[in-house]
Amino acid sequence: MKDINGFMSNIKKKDSKNILKTALFIGLLLVVQLVIIHFSKEKSKDYIHFIYIPIMVLSLKYGYLGAILGIVLVLINTQDPLVNISFALFGLASSTFSNHIDSSKKGFEKENEVGLRNFNLMSYRIKQLSSENKKFTLFSVALHNHNSVALTFGIEKSDEFITRAFNIIKKNLPENLDIYRFYTNRFYILSENTSKSFTEFIVNTITSNLQQPVLIDDIPISFHPHIGIAYSLTKEDALDISRKATIASEKAIEKGKNYVIYNNTQDTFHKENFQLLWDFQRALERKELKVYYQPKINLKTLKCEGFEALIRWEHPKKGFISPMVFIPLIENTTLIQDLTKFVIEEVFKKLAQWKKSGINKSIAVNLSSNNIEDDSILLHIESLLNKYDINLDNFHIEITENTIINDFNTALAFLENVRNKGIKVSIDDFGTGYSSLNYLNLLPVDYIKIDHKFTKESLKNSKKKKIIEHIITLSHDLDMRVVVEGVENEELLENIHKMRADFAQGYYFSKPIPEEEMDIWLQEKAFA
Repeated sequence: MKDINGFMSNIKKKDSKNILKTALFIGLLLVVQLVIIHFSKEKSKDYIHFIYIPIMVLSLKYGYLGAILGIVLVLINTQDPLVNISFALFGLASSTFSNHIDSSKKGFEKENEVGLRNFNLMSYRIKQLSSENKKFTLFSVALHNHNSVALTFGIEKSDEFITRAFNIIKKNLPENLDIYRFYTNRFYILSENTSKSFTEFIVNTITSNLQQPVLIDDIPISFHPHIGIAYSLTKEDALDISRKATIASEKAIEKGKNYVIYNNTQDTFHKENFQLLWDFQRALERKELKVYYQPKINLKTLKCEGFEALIRWEHPKKGFISPMVFIPLIENTTLIQDLTKFVIEEVFKKLAQWKKSGINKSIAVNLSSNNIEDDSILLHIESLLNKYDINLDNFHIEITENTIINDFNTALAFLENVRNKGIKVSIDDFGTGYSSLNYLNLLPVDYIKIDHKFTKESLKNSKKKKIIEHIITLSHDLDMRVVVEGVENEELLENIHKMRADFAQGYYFSKPIPEEEMDIWLQEKAFA
């Protein structure tokens, strides 16, 4: 989500810089003017200074043309060229100031090409309502398909898309409502009516009228509006309540709903996320993160052949934080690269230690979609190969099926690069995308890992059991080996054994093991 605070901060900085530049320019001209007057022969003629008045008035009224008219009118009053230069400079300063006022006024009042009022007008109206202690409702309407239109058809067509949406909304909403826009894909509607029935009316009006697609280059494109609603509680400023409405509309997009009403728990959630990201960064620096290892069992020998590396975080105040919570947060930041590099180096350390001890076990590391788009991961692996003495056959990587489906060409190029270095590859969570069977013969992979949910459902669902059998058969035909995840009981173990799977992972064999306990586990457990 775009940060509205950052957006408005940029506007304020830009305006402040323009005002400062104008003030400095005018100040400089006035200083030059005073110096000229001081050294002029006619500096004793006080009346000359009153001549600035018509120049200033004409300049403020008519800009640069007024400055020229004012200077012409007063030339008859003095023949001193230095004083005339002073008049000219003063006229230039006055007309410059006049132009700045005009442009600022236009920037405040002017509606953009599709007739939408800008943030300054909305801010003024909200301030006015708050000062009068009036309650109000702000609607944030996000057009989910706008970015796709911009990327597919270009900016001009995306403007056409947003213009059509505005015209439809404006035509069908009550005339006393104003629509504001200061994001490319988002409208804000301000209303003094805070009743539930009116809110429902606005939502229904927008969604029903934007249901029909519009034609862009003869292709029907849907708007897919998602609405966030924020009610004023106390004296609100435009930044805060528009932020709240925006959060609610993002929640609507996330949940696939037509609308979401803002509440404080959503705000807390966002703030907690930022705090968690900060804490995670510090956790990396302080080495609070630990790598755990879950065994991978060979179903023919029932012995451990390798492990999957899993990250765990014990927060100093909040205790254990699930990877399901923090991984999605960091995946769209550079922290995912830092985390992956940390895990890979921990794995290299363990493999080097095992090689010295004569232990021949593999360890697999999970990579995210952002990892495969970043060359730094492969460069990191190459640098670690120079630093640690390991058997490269024992270092494996895993990428999810969805990562491959979402960007097949990027994933294919990455996997080919990895395989060329002699690193074995697994497709993780196989069975969640339902379309990867078409890709199997194209992918340079060694292992297929069937998703644990798919595995559990196979006991009760005969169709899914048939699918797993088909995946296993096809994988073997393509010289790939199959790992079944989520094996938690003997019934499931017997079931996948009959289906001729090669390996299994799950709590039936072992929970993920801390690094310091792995050697003991290998010595004592029957599956080791």
